[in-house]
Amino acid sequence: MRRMLAGMALAVFAVVLIHRAVAAQGGNSPVGDWELTVIGSDRGYESVTFSNDFSMTGYGITRDSFGLYTLMGNWNLDGKGDVVAGFVRFLNGNGVAGEFTAKISNNSKLNAKAKTSTGHIRLKGESATDFPDISGNWVGEVKKIGSTHFESYSLTAVTNLPSVFNLTGQGVGAGGPYSVSGAIIVNSSNRAQGFTIADPNGSGSRTNSVAGKFDRQARKARLHGIDDNHNGVHIDLNRGVIPRD
Repeated sequence: MRRMLAGMALAVFAVVLIHRAVAAQGGNSPVGDWELTVIGSDRGYESVTFSNDFSMTGYGITRDSFGLYTLMGNWNLDGKGDVVAGFVRFLNGNGVAGEFTAKISNNSKLNAKAKTSTGHIRLKGESATDFPDISGNWVGEVKKIGSTHFESYSLTAVTNLPSVFNLTGQGVGAGGPYSVSGAIIVNSSNRAQGFTIADPNGSGSRTNSVAGKFDRQARKARLHGIDDNHNGVHIDLNRGVIPRD
């Protein structure tokens, strides 16, 4: 089903590119790795690679995705030298199709207007550089309306997805001990978007979508966002172990 969806969506955008694009020559080529900031109807971060064969691949986490998605698509240059692209984001077997037109400046800056089946967004990007290493053990003080509890996390770099860190952990809530899972994507400016999945109350798993900035010198981060019921969530992260009375 996933392959069928990808094929159908990319076939549609291939037609768009055939009519809108010309051979990629002149202008600023996007070929290479990029870190993108998503703003507009959704917010988050993506890592995208444009290849010489006019394909593009990538991955990301946004506020509304509540998970880590992958993406694939095709790109070309139009008559103005702007990048035109069609893509599909995949998460849990479902696909969200989109397209964008982007201007490249100095071969290192990207500014795009994109339209997806869920809304309009903008993409602002830079050539990918080194990403901060946030791997290791962290403690999160999780605050929601009427409750505060602590969770311990282990962040592990994903080998084939630079800038992404898997999150595993545990906590103790009203329903007793529980496990935590999730992931965080971080850019070269130490800004991050992530999600956690847990059941602290023993009433069913909830997914939190949070964003913020890591302070590597102070070894801490403050993340805020919403859960999948759109209630506010704040997580203060610090290196170390859970404080005990």
